[in-house]
Amino acid sequence: MVFQRKQQNRCDQTRAAMPANATSDAFNQQEDAFIASGCTERIYVCPHSKAELAYANLMSIKMMNAGATGKNPDVQKLPFTGSFFVSHMMSV
Repeated sequence: MVFQRKQQNRCDQTRAAMPANATSDAFNQQEDAFIASGCTERIYVCPHSKAELAYANLMSIKMMNAGATGKNPDVQKLPFTGSFFVSHMMSV
């Protein structure tokens, strides 16, 4: 639950710095579902615009810095698919 609250805070802070409506309702709903699951379910969040891609890349870095890359067994891996950063990391 602590990671979930912190993830929600990271999400809220990052979105507050973005222009209004920079991400689509579908993207927002996918991310909200991931956070609501406690960040443990495999729920894919798929960016379809440049703004969503930039957000996904930034959040991926923030999540990894917070331990979402394996240090915390209660947290699922990154939810974002199709982002350059995530795609690059998966091919390494």
